[in-house]
Amino acid sequence: MYSLMPKRRKGGMVVSNDLREIELKCIEIILNAILETAEMIVGSGNVSSVLIEEQKRKLDENAILLGIAGQVNGELIFGLNETALKYIASKMLEMEIDEVNELTTSSMVEFINMISGSATIKLVDHFDSDKLKMSPPLFLKGKDMNIDNRPDTIKSYRVSLDEGIHIDVTVALIDVKKK
Repeated sequence: MYSLMPKRRKGGMVVSNDLREIELKCIEIILNAILETAEMIVGSGNVSSVLIEEQKRKLDENAILLGIAGQVNGELIFGLNETALKYIASKMLEMEIDEVNELTTSSMVEFINMISGSATIKLVDHFDSDKLKMSPPLFLKGKDMNIDNRPDTIKSYRVSLDEGIHIDVTVALIDVKKK
């Protein structure tokens, strides 16, 4: 098993290059699944992502958590504001959405399910293994929500869907098992 947690050694932290390459490949696969699914739903031609230099700890008022277990262990956390939530729901439902309600949150959870399915297939293909499962998405709504993970396991990305509309995606990988 490859652990994504740095190994402690006298005088500081050490992380093997092989380990980082595997971690980065997993993140690349997951991010590509997110971007492809978002482009398919949004269809704006403007979908893109950028690494957020500071690891995002505070979430917008809506968050969706998705667990990964098996060949890869960790979690995906999607943070979005009400504007992004209504935008995605409008695209999913092909109608104008003016308020956040059960239909809006249900369509957002379905959007994350689509991402989950795509990421699972891509990771299974990459590792040539069927030992990977994703949990059902958990939708959270609140104020001042924070991510409480060890800082060295987190990579945060801002996925832009259209002008001024984005989702913050945090990928927190704990370990990856050998192929």
